[in-house]
Amino acid sequence: AMLGKTLITAPFTGVITKMDAKVGLIASPNSPLVSMIGTGAFQIESYVPEVNIGLVSVGNDALATLDAYGEEVKFGARVVSIDPAATLRDGVPSYRAVLQLNEADPRIKSGMTANVVITTKEKTDVIAIPQGLLTERDGKSYVMVVTGEATVEREVTTGDVSSRGEIEILSGLNAGDVVLVPAAATE
Repeated sequence: AMLGKTLITAPFTGVITKMDAKVGLIASPNSPLVSMIGTGAFQIESYVPEVNIGLVSVGNDALATLDAYGEEVKFGARVVSIDPAATLRDGVPSYRAVLQLNEADPRIKSGMTANVVITTKEKTDVIAIPQGLLTERDGKSYVMVVTGEATVEREVTTGDVSSRGEIEILSGLNAGDVVLVPAAATE
């Protein structure tokens, strides 16, 4: 029974990364002597700004790139948790989101820097333009469209806005229409 109290058992399968325990050393409760990392798929900790947190939910798919491998190498991930309370980061309320990588990959190492894109909604066959091409007047949206030799202001109905600043056009434009930058935006 006494010998059983001297054994240390890890709660998960992993690899020991630090071993500072020595025979005869007196252990302090606040000083870690052994560190280890799991051998399963890694998790990514990210902070989502307050303005975007309403779009993100547990279960959203994501793509991650690691600085070590460049933007061409993408790793699939999924949001597994979102903290209910905000954390101030650079003066902006942000919410900690944890993403689980879909597969264990031997190229990934603990502590690597990741960039993530979380997919919150997908749409296909959508006409979208940069939001800056819209002109707002009297609660309506307009764009300048080239028709033959003339330029015409056309009213459009808008939908969702993407994280890249593109706005969905529900009606008023057709695929192939040429939209001009408003004069105010070029000055």
